[in-house]
Amino acid sequence: MEHWKLENWCFEAVEKIKYRPDRDAVYNELLQHLDDRCESFIAQGMTKDDAVRKTVEVMGDPGELSVQLAAIHRPFWGFAYSITKWLMRIVAVIAVICTLFYIFDNVISRDVNTPKREIIDAHYTRPTDPNVTRFVYTEPNCSDSSDGYTFTVTRAALHHYTSINSDKYLFAFDGPCLYIEVKVSSINPWAGKCQGIYEFWGIDDQGHIYTYHDSTPLGYMSCTLTSDDTFTQYYTFTIVIEQPEDCTWFELHYDRDGRDVVLHIDLTGGGEA
Repeated sequence: MEHWKLENWCFEAVEKIKYRPDRDAVYNELLQHLDDRCESFIAQGMTKDDAVRKTVEVMGDPGELSVQLAAIHRPFWGFAYSITKWLMRIVAVIAVICTLFYIFDNVISRDVNTPKREIIDAHYTRPTDPNVTRFVYTEPNCSDSSDGYTFTVTRAALHHYTSINSDKYLFAFDGPCLYIEVKVSSINPWAGKCQGIYEFWGIDDQGHIYTYHDSTPLGYMSCTLTSDDTFTQYYTFTIVIEQPEDCTWFELHYDRDGRDVVLHIDLTGGGEA
C-alpha cells in the first residue's frame, strides 16, 4: 500500500503553517481524514493502491490548501498561547516558593522570644495603679513610607507615674514612659525586616531629643520587635519622657542619607487618667 503518498500530501498541505504545535496537530488530523477516505474507497471494491491514488486525486492540490491553512493558523496566536502557558507555570512556581517562604518564616523560624500580645497590650491599657498621675492613650494612625516600607503608628500611651510595679510591664522604668507601637509593612516578601527602624530618633514639643543609642535615664529610647510575619512587623518604642506633664506631642524621625520619614503623635487627645 502506497501510504507514503498520503503522508507526503499531508506534509505539503501543512508546510506553510509556521507554529509547529498547530502544524503537527493539523497534519495528524488531515492524515486521519485521508485514511478514513481511503478505507471508504477500499470498502467500495478498490485495491489499496488505487484507493490511495483516488484519495489524493479527490483531495486536490495540497499547496493551495497549505496557503489557506496558514491564513487560519497564524503564528501570533500560537506563540501568545505558548508564552501565556509558560508564564502561568512561572507564576505557579513563584506562588509555591512564596508559600514555602511564608511557612518557613512564620512557622519554622518564628522568633520564639517575641513577647505575647497580651503582655504588649498591658502597656496600652489604662492603669489602676494610684501612683499614675497622668495616662494618655491615642490611636493616631499616622504613616509615612521609605525604601519600600510603610511605617504606621497604630497606638501610643503615655504613663506618668511616681513608681511602678515593673513585673506587670515588659518595658518599664522608674519614671514617665511613652509607648509607641509602629507597624512596618512591605508588599515584597523578600524585603525582610527593616533595619532602619532602629535608626529612628525622637523629639518632643519641648525640644528634647531621644535616640536609640542614648543610655542616660532621661532621653532614653528603645525599640523592640513584638510581632513578626512575612509582610508585617510590629515594634514598640519605649521612651523615657523628660517633662511628661507638659508633653503635647512626640515625633519619630528617620532621616538617614536624605530620607524624610516623620511620624507625628498628638498626645492631647485620647483619654487621660
